Amino acid sequence: MTEKRESSLFVFGCYHKLQRFGAAFLDLAEQNRHEDQQKLFGRTLAEIFLKEQITFLAEEIGYAQPSLARCLAHVFMRPYLVIEMPLAERVRVGCRPDYETLLRINGPNEDAVLRCHEVREQYMAHRIMELAGEKDRGLILCGVTHANRLKQRLQETFTEVKLITLLDYDWFDRNLYG
Repeated sequence: MTEKRESSLFVFGCYHKLQRFGAAFLDLAEQNRHEDQQKLFGRTLAEIFLKEQITFLAEEIGYAQPSLARCLAHVFMRPYLVIEMPLAERVRVGCRPDYETLLRINGPNEDAVLRCHEVREQYMAHRIMELAGEKDRGLILCGVTHANRLKQRLQETFTEVKLITLLDYDWFDRNLYG
């Protein structure tokens, strides 16, 4: 059995709309609420950076998409890593964009959806293992769908892995994103 790395990881399950810059809603009132939520999300991430002495940030987000986390990593001068599986690789393994919808179009196909989630989570965990060294403190942002399973995968390699979700915070407006 391989010894675990003495790193501490914080897996933050969130909604991708909060991570990305730009319009998230067509309705102006909802967009304004979203922008307020995004400010609170950014403040929360900055507090985690400081309190937990984060040494790197990894994020599940499209490669060309500007994000709040990427900016924070730059401001705090910390390494930043995109852990999203490249689109060509996803397609190659049968997990095209919008696979959840496409795989359910002719009726429930939860086994195929779960297989795609697990393939992507395995890729994410591998990318994090490539970046994280001994005694690192990483903040990992991923979709709520992946957070718990990604945490479980990472616990096989790292001594401390903590799950954080938006529901942990009173400021989170679950009605806006539900």
